Amino acid sequence: MPIEIEFLAVAPEAFGPLLDGAKLLAQSGLEPSLLVLVDLYASQLNGCAFCTALHTREGQALGEAGDRLSGVCAWQDASSYTARERAALEWTKAVTFIADERDKDELLDRLTKYFNHREIVYLTLAIVLINSWNRFNIAFSNPPEGAEAVFNQLHPDAELARG
Repeated sequence: MPIEIEFLAVAPEAFGPLLDGAKLLAQSGLEPSLLVLVDLYASQLNGCAFCTALHTREGQALGEAGDRLSGVCAWQDASSYTARERAALEWTKAVTFIADERDKDELLDRLTKYFNHREIVYLTLAIVLINSWNRFNIAFSNPPEGAEAVFNQLHPDAELARG
């Protein structure tokens, strides 16, 4: 039987910085739907089933279309994403796979067509935070079946738009 460590329960003080970062993002001015797409895409790139399930629910609660949520892993081939979203998703991949060889200057130049410098910093914070959550959830094998309960805890007044 695998060891279960409920990391949030046994060391809640360790997560203050991540939770504070989430509060900053909520006040950053970045669109909640954009942040959900970034969270979902990074979670897919990292193979985090728990976070993928959680952020899919968040997208549903925001009224995001099912095709946009399920298709974010193939955003390059879908026409349903705005140029701003595409730039954010491209940056998400670059920051998530930080060791990959790519021209970051060219990518940042492209990003500045859709985001001001302050927004780029907050977008990068969003990517760093979700990558951190992904790593905790993957390291401790947090199952996707628990995402509904966490969603309800984080968003007690939200209703999921299923479809």
